[in-house]
Amino acid sequence: MILLAKEKECLLFRTPEGKIKIMTKGADSAIAPLLRGASWEGGVEKHQTDWSQTLDTLQRFGDQGLRTLLIAVATLEPSWWDDPDHGWGKRYAEAMKECAVEGPNETGHFKGSCQEKCRRCLIEEALEMDSGLDLLGATAIEDKLQDKVPETIKAFLTGGMSVWVLTGDKMETAINIGMACNLLESSMERKGNLLRIDATEPKKLAVQINTFCSHIRWLQEHDKSGSPVGLVLTNQAFELLMSLSSEDKELLRRFLWIATRCKSVVGCRMHPNQKAAIVNLVKTTQKAVTLAVGDGANDEQMIREADVGVGIRGVEGTTAVRAADYAISQFRFLRRLLFVHGRLNYRRVSILICYIFYKNCLICFIPLWYGIISGFSGQPIFLTWVYQAYNIVYTAFPILVFATIDRDMPTSKLEREPKIYRLSQHGEFFNVIIFWKWILLGLLQSVIILYIPLVVYDDVSMDNTGASYGMWEVGLVSYTAIVVVVNLKLALLCASWTWLHHVSIWGSIFIYYITLLIFGASPTFSNAGADYTGMITRIFGTSRFWLTTVVTVLVALYVDYLIFALDELNIAKKLLPKEWEEWLIKTFPTSPPPDPAYFPESLPPARKHEPVQADSAEKKSGVEEVTEQDDLKSNSSATVGTPGTLNHMRSHTGFDFDYTPRVNSMKSSYDGRSSKSRSKATPRAKLDVRKDTDKDDDQRKKEESDLDAF
Repeated sequence: MILLAKEKECLLFRTPEGKIKIMTKGADSAIAPLLRGASWEGGVEKHQTDWSQTLDTLQRFGDQGLRTLLIAVATLEPSWWDDPDHGWGKRYAEAMKECAVEGPNETGHFKGSCQEKCRRCLIEEALEMDSGLDLLGATAIEDKLQDKVPETIKAFLTGGMSVWVLTGDKMETAINIGMACNLLESSMERKGNLLRIDATEPKKLAVQINTFCSHIRWLQEHDKSGSPVGLVLTNQAFELLMSLSSEDKELLRRFLWIATRCKSVVGCRMHPNQKAAIVNLVKTTQKAVTLAVGDGANDEQMIREADVGVGIRGVEGTTAVRAADYAISQFRFLRRLLFVHGRLNYRRVSILICYIFYKNCLICFIPLWYGIISGFSGQPIFLTWVYQAYNIVYTAFPILVFATIDRDMPTSKLEREPKIYRLSQHGEFFNVIIFWKWILLGLLQSVIILYIPLVVYDDVSMDNTGASYGMWEVGLVSYTAIVVVVNLKLALLCASWTWLHHVSIWGSIFIYYITLLIFGASPTFSNAGADYTGMITRIFGTSRFWLTTVVTVLVALYVDYLIFALDELNIAKKLLPKEWEEWLIKTFPTSPPPDPAYFPESLPPARKHEPVQADSAEKKSGVEEVTEQDDLKSNSSATVGTPGTLNHMRSHTGFDFDYTPRVNSMKSSYDGRSSKSRSKATPRAKLDVRKDTDKDDDQRKKEESDLDAF
């Protein structure tokens, strides 16, 4: 018979000699209380001769990053199990009858995710304690990481994600896993920045949390280098914290304050229900979108609790995969799943939502404005079938293609630069402002699309018959403009054109004109009140119709194009700082450098050093001093002193480089008149620096005129 409980597994069987034998394996924290002598005077150390040596071995294994287990065994007489009055066989059978109907505490018992007061766990623990287990030994195995796990986690951190590792291993093993995954750093241990919350008493827990709060505040005030901080949390400390949180909310708030300011959090000896509780805690208190990744049955609760669950299909079965939203075969595939598919679909869905509201507002606002003219009589300007065809035929396929395959950036760049993912977290494509911008744009364009045809067709005859234009002709012109504007609006948003884009957008417009010809030529539709019989061919034959349609579309899209261009410009400056900077320099060689705030990574980090005298390099043999010319050469492919290079827009203050764009500093760097800076320069190699005497007068005048023009 196999007995399963949290953190351990027990095998009970009868030997050929008829004796009862129990073998138990599990974590040291779960096996130690069950050993013989644990509750006696002297404890396990006195009654288990190899206990101290086994602990040292476990510590050594844990320091090596191995996953450890303890094995205990007990051999008992048959009466211990078979006694009809007091035998454990009878007691266990009666207990299982009571547990036949699972209560809320027993849910997930066989997956190790039951609650603390699970009746099955209690009876099995009592059985093992009564058997008097003796320590047999310890085992350790190496659980190697999959390929590119550290690189993937580093990409998560670069992309602005907070990574927490929740494992069932002991603390030493969990710390080594964190080191191997680049979540924890060896410098944290040396500098005292690896915080351990492992208290088992309320007072000690409060002292630890308050001490760590003070430590982090001190680092924020005095450590200008920004040394990373790591946090290690044990299951006992977390359980105690959650039990105290009902009475002391401040303690839980301080713990979360610490955790959110650490580079990463590593939880050790975590039960499955505790993993789910941590996910729920972060989701509810931090208002964050949570992603849980697991590969075993003990991760099922955590995966189901998170907003997005990812299961890794491996040797531990498919329980995690079946409970997850997405399934992958290796951890490194998460990088493409999040940074490529996640980011692209976020943009597509964001535009899809706004576009659906926009195109429906556009056609719904026009009857409202027409009601002002008609005195709100209820007279429609469009026929009824127009609304159904608008959403089903004329505007359905382009947005379907866009939301499926459109890409604004190459997938290789998205996967290579995780920082682009930060825009998704900050709501660059979907927020309240963007949503109402779309609505207001539809409101403005609806006014343009209605009133331009009204003005053009006011008191004007359609042809030589002298018949004036009616509301159906004006409505047809407006409706034509709506269909064209809505499809061209999406064409402006398309970033990667394929044959499907062309077929869906231009095909929808083409189908619209074909259906109009059918409605106007067939008398069948006039019986249903279409009122378009004969009108289509007459109005299509006039130049006023085509010219009015073109003007209306251009005016409506002009405002939209300006807004779109400004938005794309801002996004481009955030996504492509280096490319944008190169384009700006190439297009406007005499323009001032852009604001460095737009390009945080395009400029080299400032290096603080004292100004160096010209003869100091000769006195210090073997020591190379860094000067302004050296720094300019190392950060620019252009020759020092060449106009148009961004790095020459900096002035040396003696302690740091000043990136503030100033015309004076630009001019001095162009004409090379700063003799003081040249006298202090101590280049490492010979540089081809052009002096004033080497410049031609015409060239000098041209540069000065460019600066004056600027």
